[in-house]
Amino acid sequence: MHSYPDFLIVGMMKAGTTSIFKHLSDHPRVVRPIEKELHFFTRDLHTRIPPAAWGLEYGEQLGLCGCEPRDGKLTGEASPSYIAVPERIHAFNPNCKIIIVLRDPVSRAVSQLRHYNKYSYRVAIDGFTAQYDTDKLHKLDAVIDSTYLPRLKRWLTIFSHEQIALVCFEAFIKEPQLVMNDLYQWLGLDEQIINKDFRGAKTEIHYDETTIRSRLEDYFASLRGQVVAEILAKNIFLVPNDLSLFSRY
Repeated sequence: MHSYPDFLIVGMMKAGTTSIFKHLSDHPRVVRPIEKELHFFTRDLHTRIPPAAWGLEYGEQLGLCGCEPRDGKLTGEASPSYIAVPERIHAFNPNCKIIIVLRDPVSRAVSQLRHYNKYSYRVAIDGFTAQYDTDKLHKLDAVIDSTYLPRLKRWLTIFSHEQIALVCFEAFIKEPQLVMNDLYQWLGLDEQIINKDFRGAKTEIHYDETTIRSRLEDYFASLRGQVVAEILAKNIFLVPNDLSLFSRY
């Protein structure tokens, strides 16, 4: 068992993980890793791990010189790909604290779709609207990634509930300082004034999303509320501490 990392932001993609990581890594008691997304636990599944990290132990990737203990400081990183591998992370460090950011499933899926379009990644030959045909929705990564309950159940089964924080993306956008204050407290850090002008990755719209949004709204209509039903009466750290804010997921 390793003593690092102290925390991981494991998802979701396109849900503010870049901004939250930025605010946490700016804290004087947090060791800054060599990159935001190290993908250490998914390096055999993804090729996005920074080339400079290949020859380094994970502790060194996290910013620990020689993987030595740090005096009063925390280590952590943010790799949304980790949402799929709770078993690997638990085997490495079962005491790690886990941060999961949830966003309205339709808006999150649309944002991921924009990301794919920008980088020409997994784009259907006949275009995005055809790709988002009603009968194909459940097979698409962007939809699977917005279907939170199956993955959340795995994390709740493997990790102690007290080690998991669920963050409401919409609340973070509205009151980022208050959300970060809650996370600072949960991690045992002093509150720090954040740079509210910082904005994470944004992707421009280059096509009409009307049809796609309509299909996604229909698809997720029956799934909304599943997360609240699952976490009810469980000792999970909610950010903010208002269960009703998570009812859209």
